[in-house]
Amino acid sequence: MKKSKSRRKNTGIPYELVVQSIFQEILSQEAAQTVSVEHNVTVEGRTTTHQLDVTWSFTFGGIGYTTIVQAKDWATKIKKSDVLAFRGVLDDLPGQPRGLMVTRTGFQSGARALALAYGIQPYLLRRAPLFNLTLTLGSWARLQFNRARSEFNITVYRPTYRTLCIPPQSLTNGMYKPNEVFLSSADGKMLGTLQGVLNSFTDEMQITGERRRVFVKKVDPPILIHKKNSKTKFPLVEPHADIEIIVEPQQTIPILGIVEYILEDLRTRTIQRHTVPRRLDTPRRGKKR
Repeated sequence: MKKSKSRRKNTGIPYELVVQSIFQEILSQEAAQTVSVEHNVTVEGRTTTHQLDVTWSFTFGGIGYTTIVQAKDWATKIKKSDVLAFRGVLDDLPGQPRGLMVTRTGFQSGARALALAYGIQPYLLRRAPLFNLTLTLGSWARLQFNRARSEFNITVYRPTYRTLCIPPQSLTNGMYKPNEVFLSSADGKMLGTLQGVLNSFTDEMQITGERRRVFVKKVDPPILIHKKNSKTKFPLVEPHADIEIIVEPQQTIPILGIVEYILEDLRTRTIQRHTVPRRLDTPRRGKKR
């Protein structure tokens, strides 16, 4: 019998392979031995042959166990008739295997209760919602993660100092970097570096979104500017700087192989988050079952 159009699988997601990958990860964390998780297995029952979405076999304490996972990538919720049909498959298989039903849309209330009554574990497995993330690193770079496209976009905002007015005799031909030029009070207390002053300027530009600005900072009482370990110090009364921010978009960085799913145990209402390889979450061509 053919399924109705509304209950067909969502062929855009190879749901059974995703289910296999996630339950393989869960099982690998358990104290079990000889673990085997297989997809699309054909098994002879007592009365007929059954195609099983995912089978999971292991030994625990020297005793062998088998669990049958039925994955339903349907547009509608699981009904009682679906649970009864799966119960019939479990009853026909030798060894009394345990059953799990996994769906992306959930169970009707009566179907969930019936599954629990038969000892069938109901799960809801769906893709995590997509969102974008923007991080700003310091005052010079912005990192954007586009989750829908699984890629990073990086833009660098590089401050350039068109004019930097400080006592000219305090530096030697510009050979010293701003973080190598120190500031101190008249009584000898260290106050920081010239780079710290410039950072405060660029921090303001980051907040306002300005691309060019002239800063003038009056210092009262004057502070002293000097090189590291130098006894010669010069007064810094009114430093100012003409700063321009150069915008430099970087090459997009694709993030491969990461898709997040949320697995909810509908009996205990506990939730786990799992990532699966992107190759399992891409459309596949072939005959529909």
